Amino acid sequence: MDVDDDLIGCACYTAARRHPEVLGRIGRTVLPFQLTAAALAVGVWLRGQQWAEQVLIDDEWHLVHRLVLSTPREMFFDFGYSDYAIPLGLLYSALGEVMPLSEAVLRMPMLLAGIATLVLLPALVLCRVGLPSTTLFAGLIAISPLLIVYSRLARPYALVLPLVWIAVFAILRFSARKDGGGALAVGAVVASVLAAWMHLAASCFVAAAFVVAAWPLLRRVRVEGAAPVIRLGLLAMAIGVLCCALILPPLLANPQAMALKSGIDSPGIDTLVSAWFAWVGTTSNVVAIVAGVLALAGLVPLLRDVPETRALALGAVLALLLVVLTQPASSHYGVVLARYLLPALPLALLAMACGAWMLVRRVAPEARGPAVAFAGVLGVLACAGLAVTSPVREWWERPNRHALHMQYYFDFREGRNLFGPHLDGIPDSAFWRTLSRQRPGSLRVAVAPFYFESFNWNAPEWERESGQVVIPAYLTGFCVDWRWGEVPARLPFAFRNAVHLSDAREMAARGIDLVVWQRPYVRGTDLMGEDTQHCEARLREQFGKPWYEDDAVMVFAMRKLEAGKGL
Repeated sequence: MDVDDDLIGCACYTAARRHPEVLGRIGRTVLPFQLTAAALAVGVWLRGQQWAEQVLIDDEWHLVHRLVLSTPREMFFDFGYSDYAIPLGLLYSALGEVMPLSEAVLRMPMLLAGIATLVLLPALVLCRVGLPSTTLFAGLIAISPLLIVYSRLARPYALVLPLVWIAVFAILRFSARKDGGGALAVGAVVASVLAAWMHLAASCFVAAAFVVAAWPLLRRVRVEGAAPVIRLGLLAMAIGVLCCALILPPLLANPQAMALKSGIDSPGIDTLVSAWFAWVGTTSNVVAIVAGVLALAGLVPLLRDVPETRALALGAVLALLLVVLTQPASSHYGVVLARYLLPALPLALLAMACGAWMLVRRVAPEARGPAVAFAGVLGVLACAGLAVTSPVREWWERPNRHALHMQYYFDFREGRNLFGPHLDGIPDSAFWRTLSRQRPGSLRVAVAPFYFESFNWNAPEWERESGQVVIPAYLTGFCVDWRWGEVPARLPFAFRNAVHLSDAREMAARGIDLVVWQRPYVRGTDLMGEDTQHCEARLREQFGKPWYEDDAVMVFAMRKLEAGKGL
């Protein structure tokens, strides 16, 4: 393995000096490279499967609502009560001037960032931890449910994660150089500022990187002088000034936006347990415990030998402290805390990978070819086991236009997902089961009223029961002027996985066979659909007599169903 001056002090260089014969044998085997390539291919497929077909849902609408209601200037000066990531708002506002905004356009940067993460993170740690651990690390990243989810959502988290890792590694590498490092400085500045601007919690990881970088420099200041400390200080100043220029204007212009969503909820022990299940990506208590043991075993040498991991771990502690002090809304849910600390998720996976390789080395100290091959087989089986115990296996059913629905990943623990019992309160109709007689995916069904919050939208169950494609039917321009969770039937919006009932041409282009109207119903003390119940008369006027009707739904046929499509 070639080693340049930049690797001095990293774990890879130390290992190469202590065990050159072991690293030489590992480097010559092609198995780890083949497994890494396979992990990359699997990761790309998992992120891209049915990607363009997904309905916009939940927090993705924070951004869309901003695009509907705000100008770019208003976005620059307002974080919003529902966080939408100011840079993304400005980006899509500009894109909307030159191209239609579809779901695919809104999600494309996250998909690209998710795919880049599959390559970037293993590349960053390869020289630190060696090829076997990196190979397993790549496999764990590829199948991580949360990393898959955020690579497919129009939310900033998939972008923030690689930016934080780039910032941390660039800052630490910059501090280790005695001269030069201009490219590292530029990378550190750009990555740090963008990450903090998109998600304020990311600043905790940037601050931690400077703490870890400054500590050894301060200890050596008597020997090496103050120049290294000054260089690092200037870098920190550049990042700080740019962050203030971008973050202070919205904080000062509209402090209520942050105040109104703070001091509400706080994480507890159960939150941490739920977040760990989400990070590991399993429903199994045994798998979660084994993963925790391996992670603890692998974390100790990582923290000792790899300074970047110390920065990521300290950043996670600082981000957790920030959440505890500010008490943001919904932070008592594990999945919310998990995304606040998301840049540390790959660190946990890396620690698990290193812990597993340490176990192999303990069993087979010489780590010869057969041992490496056996370890590779165990790694494949471990990743397959995680995939089997992950609820996200349901994402790949066809059709599934609602794989981003939070019922799939709100809480991975058995019996602890609140979405199931809540969605059971939505009235069911035998109509959906009658559609299952038809060829799967042969019918396209538009349902109104659409609710953009997962807890009021039971489309995944309707698709499972019917085996047919289910998409939202927007009422905006049909019987209401504009409705929260919908977009006007005009540019720049051109959603492909929804349809406006007011636009007959669009409905024909989308191939809509049936329109389903979910009648108002009582849940608890609320009348769901009260704001749109007057639309029923408009539906009858527009589409005539219902083709099917019961206490829960009315169904209208958009055209005479062809043979094989009737019921």
